[in-house]
Amino acid sequence: MDVRDFTILLDEDEGKLTLHAESFPPVRGAKERLDTKAFHRLVAHAGLLRHEADNGFLSREAGAVAGRDLFRTIFSDKLLPSFQEAIRITENHGEILRLVLKYELPEAGTHQMVNEVPWELLFNPERGQFVALDEQFLLVRHLQNSGQVWRPLESPPRILISEACPLGEAPLATEEEAQAVHAVCERLYSRGLVGRSIRLPHVSEQRLVQQFNHADDSDEHFHIWHHCGHGRGSMNGAFRLALHARDGDGTSGRQYSNPGTLDQIVADHPELRLIILNVCEGAGRRGLAAAAAALNIPATIGFHATVRDHCALGFAEALWRGIASTRLDHAVRDARRTLACGTAALDFARIVLFLRSLDPPCLINNTVLARNASGRI
Repeated sequence: MDVRDFTILLDEDEGKLTLHAESFPPVRGAKERLDTKAFHRLVAHAGLLRHEADNGFLSREAGAVAGRDLFRTIFSDKLLPSFQEAIRITENHGEILRLVLKYELPEAGTHQMVNEVPWELLFNPERGQFVALDEQFLLVRHLQNSGQVWRPLESPPRILISEACPLGEAPLATEEEAQAVHAVCERLYSRGLVGRSIRLPHVSEQRLVQQFNHADDSDEHFHIWHHCGHGRGSMNGAFRLALHARDGDGTSGRQYSNPGTLDQIVADHPELRLIILNVCEGAGRRGLAAAAAALNIPATIGFHATVRDHCALGFAEALWRGIASTRLDHAVRDARRTLACGTAALDFARIVLFLRSLDPPCLINNTVLARNASGRI
């Protein structure tokens, strides 16, 4: 199905938020201004996901209450008619409406609230559904930029799969996840859909850097990087991965990635198209997902808050089932829908997709896509 965009520009300034419907369908004066109190209320809804992670599962209705408040706050009298008209047009044409939340990340070391709002909880009361789960919608975050395009690959994408769960961190099924992703990639490789994938078990920071550098030196660049493990913000505000002190040794202690190393990996390897971070808070204010998107990686996926092990594993499996046969934003939506059918009804809202370019984010060319139209892996 064809996709049309409904873009909302989110402009944060001195604790206030201005929302402007930028594009289709054009409606004069489609702009809202939220005062500090209303803006802070939206940010506070992020506490719902944090509370659930710490205190057990919350009901779908608890998320819907917060989601309705998010929806009614941004789609009030001025923006709502424009949004409703966009829905009507896309439905009449048999199209999908992509809700694009567009904003600018701040300079390093500064605070910004717009990225903290759990926009993925938006709940449309008229349709009785979370926007991120509705089959007629897509929901993405788009960082302001100019001239960025989704450059097609000249060869099947090469994939790096890394995992780390060192001693001193809570046990995770990182090996199971990495094996599952690698198995999918091997099946895709046998069908000519992707290039060779490399798996790095119990990875250290040194090995991770060496692997990226070796790939570039041998002109066999990685296009997708999938990492599973632990992540968290540090006292100085930098995001760090918990990696192994001794590479390949599952019994070794932890060694946090050095400040700047992850940013340097991203900045030095422009062939990367997609980064998938199956770690806690990878898409939060200090997370690598947002930082990588700010460094012009076309697409990054991370979790907005703490993520439970079964959620991370379920998401990885669902995402990779669709990633080779459909657009990335479709694959993320379908993975969210899969998680929403599980025990934890709100896990889907933790998943954040950042896009630098709104071109169709397909990782394979049209010829391969046609050959894989069945969607089976």
